[in-house]
Amino acid sequence: MVRVLNKLISSFIIILFLFYIFPSSSFAWWDSSWQYRFKYTIDNSGVGETLTDFPLHIDLTNDAPAHFWAYVAAGGTDIRVIDENDSTNLSSQAHLEGFDKASSKGHLWVKKTITTTGNADFVWVYYGNSGASSAFSDTTKQNTYNNNYAGVWHLDETSGTHYDGTTNNKDSTSITITTQGSAIGQINGCDLFGGNSDSISMGDVLDFERTNPFTFEAWIKNSATHQEPIISKLASSSPNNGFEFGYNASTPNVLYFALANNYSTNAIVAYGSKAVNDGIWHYAVVSYNGSSNGSGVNFYVDGSLGNGSVPRNSLSATTLTAYDFKIGYRSSTIYSGNSNVDEVRVSNIVRSAEWVEFAYKSDGGNGGSSEDTQYIISAEPTGADVVLASDWSTNVDNSATGEGQTGVVAVGVQNESYRIATFNADFDQSLDWSDLTVDSDGSKALFHYDGGFTSLPGSSGSTYTLYIPTNNKPYIRICPDATSLEEVTSACSNGYLLTTNDINVSKVIEGETEYYKVSGLSSTGGEGEDPSISFSVIGVGASTVTNGITTSVGSDYNTLPFGNLISNTPKYMAHYLSASTNANSGYTVYVKLLNTLQGEYPANMIDPFDGSWTTPQAWFSPTGSVPNINTGWIGANTSDTRVSGWSDGSGKFGPLSTISHPVMYSSTIDTGTNAYVTYAIETNVHQPSDLYMGTIIYNILPTY
Repeated sequence: MVRVLNKLISSFIIILFLFYIFPSSSFAWWDSSWQYRFKYTIDNSGVGETLTDFPLHIDLTNDAPAHFWAYVAAGGTDIRVIDENDSTNLSSQAHLEGFDKASSKGHLWVKKTITTTGNADFVWVYYGNSGASSAFSDTTKQNTYNNNYAGVWHLDETSGTHYDGTTNNKDSTSITITTQGSAIGQINGCDLFGGNSDSISMGDVLDFERTNPFTFEAWIKNSATHQEPIISKLASSSPNNGFEFGYNASTPNVLYFALANNYSTNAIVAYGSKAVNDGIWHYAVVSYNGSSNGSGVNFYVDGSLGNGSVPRNSLSATTLTAYDFKIGYRSSTIYSGNSNVDEVRVSNIVRSAEWVEFAYKSDGGNGGSSEDTQYIISAEPTGADVVLASDWSTNVDNSATGEGQTGVVAVGVQNESYRIATFNADFDQSLDWSDLTVDSDGSKALFHYDGGFTSLPGSSGSTYTLYIPTNNKPYIRICPDATSLEEVTSACSNGYLLTTNDINVSKVIEGETEYYKVSGLSSTGGEGEDPSISFSVIGVGASTVTNGITTSVGSDYNTLPFGNLISNTPKYMAHYLSASTNANSGYTVYVKLLNTLQGEYPANMIDPFDGSWTTPQAWFSPTGSVPNINTGWIGANTSDTRVSGWSDGSGKFGPLSTISHPVMYSSTIDTGTNAYVTYAIETNVHQPSDLYMGTIIYNILPTY
């Protein structure tokens, strides 16, 4: 006979709620004259190469936090772009486009190296300094683009000249346009070409020889059914030499590119494969590697490669021409554009597929996202959220406010340098003052009581006030889930911020120190709700199906009487467990053997079933041939699919040993859950005859 005794153990963890007041992030503050900032995290997922000095676009209209427009200066004069080290000022290589505080619209460009997938690239955008003068100029605009850009045109000037954004100064020399700069573009304004010889000319510039690599980019929107140039330096009369990039309806709806000495006899003519005349914005790109061969031409639409046919591929002579470089026009009304065109860029290198793909994301406003870690308005903390924690201790007792003090007394707590808190203390209550910990180091204020907020040493309904040195910072960070000072960071779990906009926050000056005074925090007094847990074990009858197994013998809550065992014939028994708790983070029920299952003769032992608890497997017979070495096995399973590894545990078993294994689990408050724990035992012919006995221990641990 095998007899197993059961012992019930309940274990409790001390309840601990945690909270910090934290007025600065884990990053330094670049300049205290700026009151606000937001973090723009770059989405470099899928970036397979480093993109050096990339012109990153930040769509302030859609990506800036809502309060940005309330506190940024008119004209964006106080905007500063600071690198991720919170020290390097990138504003000298940045500029604004279409910034309008009144309508909450604008775009920010900054030269920033984008690293590969997995790296956390970001910039800080500072604002909130009405006395600051603008950091941006034509020079900083030109610095936004690296030396491989031969020309960049935003096309947002609504009259006069269209200016080149690079140091090359390839500005327009003449403009004939239906709508200049004020049409709704992909990024701010754009030009609308309405045919009838509409064009933008830069003069005889940007000539490329057939041996030169280059890349042309533009955002286009059209629904045309005829040929339309986007960029052209191609003569309209024979021999039609030069180059042209545009849309060609004769090869339906796709991009085309021509590079010619003589268009008919000595030229490359290539087509893309993706339609672009559907009336929505597309990012159109062509690159050429200087090989004098059509295989060196690549087309991209919306960041994706899309090459088509190359009907002409016989280029062997110069492609230089004295014809003007134009946007939207060749030299004949037959080849006038009827499209919206925005953000035209010319590079003197081949832009990689990685560069083009990320440019599509960035230009489209999907190159990253803002994280409003520095200014989040929320209601002042109440209830159990307001508990602080630290390893600093103080001795606050009756003597702190006068020997023999009784009744409710207003207490002010401070260290040598900083006030920390005031509250009403009830010295008639039997509360452990040694659990109170308070401190401030000039950056953080701490106020903690081990029993939790509802155990705070104050009378029921009383209020207390926290004092946090401002350090010229515009907010107070709350980290309610922090368990140590190191966990109080700008990214702390469930963190939020308060400012003087909150009715319970004000600024006061005591001595030479300015504080945030956070008032209106209340205590209920007493110890709050008592923690509770319930656990029971019930026997299971024979012939009961429990988690894919039919029991052989019935059990009691405190015994598992397997009886006589027949070699190579397993027996099964089960317990029915019930558990509940009000613990916020649930509980775990463990099972283990107190000692190895042993016979009256000590050398005789039953081993744990082969395998791992977290990878259960179907029961199989013991495999050993040497007595007491895997010649008898005992195992268990659980029907609680919440337990790790047991989501598909029906009919499977893991080892039962002196190591604790979970058989029930809840991650939240549980008002009541039941589960079967099924036991299996089997011996083979090599296991010595004996009376085997052992003890199983169930242990339930709540988690607060």
